Amino acid sequence: MANLSNINNKFLVTTGGNVLIGKTAANNATVGTQIMSTGDINPTVSGDTVARFNRLSNDGEIIRFQQDTLTDGAINSLSGRIAIGSGTTGIFFDSIRDVVTPHNMTTNAYSANISLGRSAIPFKDLYLSGQVNAVGASFIGAAASGAALVTIENNSGSTATSYGLLVKGGGDSNSGKIFEVKDSSGNTDLIIKGKGDVGIGTDNPDTKLHVSGSFNPDDALGYALIQNTSTGGSSLENAGINVKNHRGTSQFMQWEGNGLRIGSRILTNSGVGDVYFTAGADSVKMVIKAGGNVGIGTTLPSAKLDISGVGSAGVGVRIKGAQSVAGTYYYGYMFDGTDIQGTTQSNIFYAGGSVNAGTTIATWASIRIDTPALNTGASVTNNFGIYQSSTLQKNYFAGSVGIGTITPGAKLVVNDTTDGDKIRLEKSGALVGSVGTYNGVPYIGYQGGSGGGIMFNGASIEPTALGSSRTNNANDIGSSTYRWRNAYLGGGVFLGGTTAANRLDYYQDGIFTPTLRFGGGEVGLTYGGAPQSVYRAGHYTRIGRVVTFSLRIILTNKGTSTGQATIEGLPFDVASLPGNYGSAMYSFANNFAIPERASITMDSSSSIIRLRFTNSSGAYGDVTNSDFNNNSDIILTGTYLSSLPTP
Repeated sequence: MANLSNINNKFLVTTGGNVLIGKTAANNATVGTQIMSTGDINPTVSGDTVARFNRLSNDGEIIRFQQDTLTDGAINSLSGRIAIGSGTTGIFFDSIRDVVTPHNMTTNAYSANISLGRSAIPFKDLYLSGQVNAVGASFIGAAASGAALVTIENNSGSTATSYGLLVKGGGDSNSGKIFEVKDSSGNTDLIIKGKGDVGIGTDNPDTKLHVSGSFNPDDALGYALIQNTSTGGSSLENAGINVKNHRGTSQFMQWEGNGLRIGSRILTNSGVGDVYFTAGADSVKMVIKAGGNVGIGTTLPSAKLDISGVGSAGVGVRIKGAQSVAGTYYYGYMFDGTDIQGTTQSNIFYAGGSVNAGTTIATWASIRIDTPALNTGASVTNNFGIYQSSTLQKNYFAGSVGIGTITPGAKLVVNDTTDGDKIRLEKSGALVGSVGTYNGVPYIGYQGGSGGGIMFNGASIEPTALGSSRTNNANDIGSSTYRWRNAYLGGGVFLGGTTAANRLDYYQDGIFTPTLRFGGGEVGLTYGGAPQSVYRAGHYTRIGRVVTFSLRIILTNKGTSTGQATIEGLPFDVASLPGNYGSAMYSFANNFAIPERASITMDSSSSIIRLRFTNSSGAYGDVTNSDFNNNSDIILTGTYLSSLPTP
């Protein structure tokens, strides 16, 4: 059957049942509309609206979407705008207010019961440039281990007026809440009240920061911890709390490596900066004035340490220790102001001061320990003091201490006219050590058992039996159990004798870099690695003049130089001595044929090793480049006498 068409082919029905309007063939490349026999409609327009759907008079469905006659969704019109969705769930595009709102497609009205995503099928990201207005909103979910449930990040850079999170509200009253965090049991962990008070562990903070809890904190942590994790040193390590008001700033600081720093820091508006310590019912017990004076019992100290008042026993400062007799006390230092008089001498404890005009004081002591007054029947068996009124004891303190002299020329001088012990050390009454002189030479040492010590005799330190002559070959330095660590000497050690032949004067352990040459050259010769790697390295130990060494060389190319093989670079020159040519042997070789009668020697007054061999006739020959391969690997060990002079 032929196609049916109208005039000029503007309307065409094909034999296949397709209807073509404005075109003669079914395709999407030419302008027109095609209604296909399969049911689909394909309009094609150039530079204009493709399709228009117009509903007259009232709001309602413009397009309905169905499957098998059942409605799946629709596009509705509402007051000149559209909504799209399915059943009770849809989205309304409000072009008047420039918003998108949830919409009930069945009632064609706003809906407050529509969610964005769900727990099993959430959206990925949400990008907003304005506000989020949520009433009664909750963030509910299960964050992955190590991840946050909600992250708020401000990517606006350093703009001063931008925020990561800004919370407004709370009613400007502590009955309102700006922010609150609760645990799984509903207990408040953190709260910010309407007036800005912050509570941690309480939902009703009494002040700007209120921390509350019922657990037993670690003594090293407490209920609050301020920590600076910087390791930069000095001020970068400081951590502290500043307390500020109109008059200044005070500070509690962990100060660098010095410990706790506490006190006034910055003064403003005529602030003074004193530090007060209170006890009891807010009673000041000690004060540190801004000028540095410390007052105990007074808020107006007139000295660096000013103590006012006395304790219940009438003592201002007391050092107390128990005695063997019950009910009595010994006072190492005690001021007792009762019945102290006199113009000749009055010293309880006093350093400095002044002497009254017209007054003569026979003896002045900055520190004085005197014989106590003895009442009837009282006695003191022994009395020893820094200063004793009897000149026979000769114990004086006047800036220096003299024992056996009243004119000490140093901080401590012990003087005697005979040799022997001058200072003795005892344990439980038994002598264990002493310091003294022998023939005017000082010694110090141990007195237990056979005794033993050292004597300082001019330029030498010598062993001694203490109080007698010096010993010879009797005292040890250290022992098999307790040894000294290192000995630093500028000379030598004599072992087994006292002649030059018994002197060990040098020890050194180190590395050197061996160099292989053929006929004195090394053109194109390369090693498997850098110096001091496994491919080219040497190690030596020198004791006195004897040098023991080992070396290894691994080649990657033996180069083009020819002639006798030598290894140069020994750490010390070989000594020029009769018969001293050193010796060495091959410890290992690979890709190198070791001669049957290898003969390795060194040149006198040089650091060169020569690789040789002895043939079957008894004559020696040289190992040459022809004996090496490009990948030869040899290890030598040897020894020789060094020519390095005695240091």
